[in-house]
Amino acid sequence: MNFSEERLRHISHLILDALNKESLIEEGGNPSVLHDIKKVLMKYFAAGDEVDNFVRAKIHSYSRTIPEGSSEWSVMYDKLYEEEMNKRGFSS
Repeated sequence: MNFSEERLRHISHLILDALNKESLIEEGGNPSVLHDIKKVLMKYFAAGDEVDNFVRAKIHSYSRTIPEGSSEWSVMYDKLYEEEMNKRGFSS
């Protein structure tokens, strides 16, 4: 999932504001926090794209054709996607 620089900056600020509001970080703390939030978001979205491609290829490789959009395909996709994201350290 590709987000523009502006969108990533906006989401990063929302997360930073929420962390400040909940007193989970020191108000006006380390300026690199915003940069770190943005890096994590970019890593997460990149992993999501890779996992999506991996899961679609895996389902497509099955000997029996499973029509995309069917309930069986959706259940299988969700299960495989979650498993692969967990393997990469992004637990839900």
